[in-house]
Amino acid sequence: MTLKNNKFWKSFAFVALDIETTGLDPQNCEIIEIGAVRFKEGKEAEEFSVLIKPTQEVPTFIKQLTGIKESDLENGVNIKKALTELLEFIQKDPIICHNSGFDLTFIQNNLTMHLMPSLTNSSFDTLEVSRIYLPFIRNHKLETVADALQIKPPNKYHRALNDALITGNVFIRLTEFIIENMPFEVNTALLELAEYAEQDADLERFFKKIVEHQRQFALIDRKSDDYYRLYQSPYAKTLGFTQSHNLIRTENWYQEKEAEKLSGNQLSTMDFTSSDSTEPNPIEDYKKMKSEESIVNLSFQPDGFFAHKFPEYEYREGQVEMAHAIDNALNNDEFLIIEAGTGIGKTLAYLVTALHFAIKKSRKVNISTNTKNLQEQLFYKDLPIIKQCVPVPFQAVILKGRENYLCYRKWKETHTGYRKLVTPYEAGALLNLVVWQKYTRSGDISENSSFVRESETDIRRQYSSIWRKISSERYFCSGRKCADYNQCYYMGIRQKAEKSSLVVTNHSLLLTDLSFDRFNNDEENYLIIDEAHNLPEMASSYLGISISYTDITNYIHQLANINVRRNLQAGILPNLKGAIQKSVIDDKKKTIFHSDIDRLILSLEDPKQFGADYFRTIGERVGKQGSFGKQRVKQQEDNLLSGIEQLIEYLTIIQKGLFNLSQFLSQINQSQIADHDEHQEKLSGALEKVKDIIEALKILKEPDFDNFALWLSSFTTSEPNFPSGVINYAPLDVSSYLQKILYNRMNSLIFTSATLALRNNFKFFTMRMGLPFDEEKVIRESIIPSPFDYNKQTLVLAASYLPIPSDEYFTPQSIELLKMAIDSAKVGSMVLFTSYKDLNTVYEQISEDLYKKDILLLAQGRGYSRTVTLNEFRDHGRAVLLGTSSFWEGVDVPGESLSLLILYKLPFQVPSEPIIEAYYEKLRKEGKDPFMYSTLPNAMLRFRQGFGRLIRNKRDRGVVLIADSRVINKFYGGYFREIIPTKIYSAETPIEICDLVSSWFSK
Repeated sequence: MTLKNNKFWKSFAFVALDIETTGLDPQNCEIIEIGAVRFKEGKEAEEFSVLIKPTQEVPTFIKQLTGIKESDLENGVNIKKALTELLEFIQKDPIICHNSGFDLTFIQNNLTMHLMPSLTNSSFDTLEVSRIYLPFIRNHKLETVADALQIKPPNKYHRALNDALITGNVFIRLTEFIIENMPFEVNTALLELAEYAEQDADLERFFKKIVEHQRQFALIDRKSDDYYRLYQSPYAKTLGFTQSHNLIRTENWYQEKEAEKLSGNQLSTMDFTSSDSTEPNPIEDYKKMKSEESIVNLSFQPDGFFAHKFPEYEYREGQVEMAHAIDNALNNDEFLIIEAGTGIGKTLAYLVTALHFAIKKSRKVNISTNTKNLQEQLFYKDLPIIKQCVPVPFQAVILKGRENYLCYRKWKETHTGYRKLVTPYEAGALLNLVVWQKYTRSGDISENSSFVRESETDIRRQYSSIWRKISSERYFCSGRKCADYNQCYYMGIRQKAEKSSLVVTNHSLLLTDLSFDRFNNDEENYLIIDEAHNLPEMASSYLGISISYTDITNYIHQLANINVRRNLQAGILPNLKGAIQKSVIDDKKKTIFHSDIDRLILSLEDPKQFGADYFRTIGERVGKQGSFGKQRVKQQEDNLLSGIEQLIEYLTIIQKGLFNLSQFLSQINQSQIADHDEHQEKLSGALEKVKDIIEALKILKEPDFDNFALWLSSFTTSEPNFPSGVINYAPLDVSSYLQKILYNRMNSLIFTSATLALRNNFKFFTMRMGLPFDEEKVIRESIIPSPFDYNKQTLVLAASYLPIPSDEYFTPQSIELLKMAIDSAKVGSMVLFTSYKDLNTVYEQISEDLYKKDILLLAQGRGYSRTVTLNEFRDHGRAVLLGTSSFWEGVDVPGESLSLLILYKLPFQVPSEPIIEAYYEKLRKEGKDPFMYSTLPNAMLRFRQGFGRLIRNKRDRGVVLIADSRVINKFYGGYFREIIPTKIYSAETPIEICDLVSSWFSK
């Protein structure tokens, strides 16, 4: 490794340290391996490695993870001897760890336990540093950071010495990158923020070393600006600084950045048109193409555009059929429901066709997906393929909800005035935003892997707390009046969306835009909804109400956030009070103003008033009486009603106080108060927001139990007394809402998915969606079957001998079958469950057995994210993956990595789920059988989705094993047998199943 900053490393020797343990709990788990490497002058100097004999059994997943065998540990030393040797090796050098909180806590606990002196060495954490400086990489696991920094991987991760060596090299290369590429002012800002955050003194020391070195050496010969210098770094691309982050950049990124002057006007866009006015206009040239030169035929035929670019391209007749159907619907202003079986290539079919239509007709087409994963796949994978292959000049944009975007004005205010606006607790989260904000072009927080805001537990709440203070929000947006409008990330992306041929969005944002009339009724609107089978459930959730203590307190803190310990006040009201104090209005008016503001602030200070006890009681009630964190309410109860009435009364007082302040301020001459209009707009936003909260509470006060579900829920928090209760309210039938907000606004609307039809018709889907809604509107239907030969590519078996799942003998017998089937197949296997309870039970029962057979076992919710788990499963080739919920759909594992698919139970909905229970009651009142009308068809759709995980291309082969005998032995089993494209064979013994599986895979 070539070092540019030898002077930095000359006086900085350190020891990189890593440990392997029997688990995550430092109080009850043991260290089984320690590895350490001393670095001098930036190079490896000495190594230390020791195995430790544990006093307890090493869990199977640890043995799998590390590859350490029990026989290796038998000859290990005792922990005290290992620690003595470690202390002698480390001496007084600084310690470098990747997640020092884990490693050093284990070390310190064991030193204390054996009456040995504690470590007093300073320590630096490469995990923490990488999160601050590398926000664009996909995660901050040691392997990922090392790969991004182009460090050669060891033979195996999760061995202490290997990981220690990699950690040391990561520290060196990351520090070099920071010194060479991070601006001095950024590092200075991080240092000041770390000092204020009162967190880790060693982190402050790291920033100080960087700042001092840059001040002394690195600022002498800097002729290039910050962006160009970073762009030239050999690691810039792998670290994500020059990649898209929701933006498809052209090659001249740096010049674009300069031209924009950091305005953020090229956000999350893909522009494949020529911007040089002296060149021919590609869009106009494209429009002049002869109509008979169908872009569908030119793209998808055996000698078409895709075939020329991809040697292994397969012509699919169904793909062409689907593209023509969509083209007809768009051109003739029709609605289309189209099911495209697995392998059709539906995504490219509708994208190419939509782009062709948009350019030819000078229209915009919106694409909506259920998940952000698919939304980003369309934008970052599929559209670049089209750009590469098909000569369609277009501009496309990926658009997410406003709450995903940073507000530039709020960022400036918070970043520069953090000592007044944020607590030290919140400042810790700001550390992970400074570098990201400097280099982001989209302002979309989802591109920042260092910043986690979807959490209500423990210290991560600081992230959601700070994000609320700096994210874009409709209530407090000044729009074009904002002084930072030209730098606004959200407005910039909205402007690009207006000019784009294609807008890629998601169902959540689609429903938001529809609710707030962002679809212009005077324009022609064209929409393609992918994963359309999820829209009814999504609409029900979105069109409902959910109110928690956090919702109320977030609003209160926007008005006034009081930090008594630091004698600080921030928020709309204290800021207004300060502006009044500095104004030139007469003293009498100032006194009145101050009195009104103080009175209102005083009313905000008692947490009891805004529902702390109320929401705490709800959380406790759910914990005692609820099921899986939920409890349905079937009639209005006095205790719930009184709590809602108190909240309404309290918020109404705030509403009146804000209204009086707004009226008073409107009567003051604008020139007498600095930023008069801004204060007025913030008061207006606060009034609008409290009005919406009060209206929602009034609906909850008088719920419609016939057409809505009302239930209580709670979330997990590490604070035992935190008010964790939530009130929820959602419509049971969304069809009338969709008619009102969606159908009447669309010229052409296309619903598509791989699973929309049941028994070759769309009756169930159209019923849920409220179609047809207009006798005059043409709604066409089409089912395009999968091109795969399932009779040859699959063998589907059902264990008809097993007892039904409710039988006490089902679990032990089904687990034994799973073990035997996995052992017989000897291939990559996935088991899909309908509950975490079943998944965890099976995991505990099969993990040791699979370990002994050297088979990697992965499970959803056990250590890795869904994405990491799937990647590990794909890469391994013969692993076993246990999944539930989200793994039933949207999982694409082609090839041998998934050859055996086991469906543990038929995927029936949980009837005790509040909204499902309420819907079933509604159906009974209407004289309908809930099982046949809802339970069975929903399960059939889910069953089809799960079945579709196995065969992803024409070369795939595999076995589906259904462990639920009801598919054979119950009358409704015939429905499930009908809806998959091949026969289900009944197997009457486990031996028969294993013989058939073994025979199939031995062919």
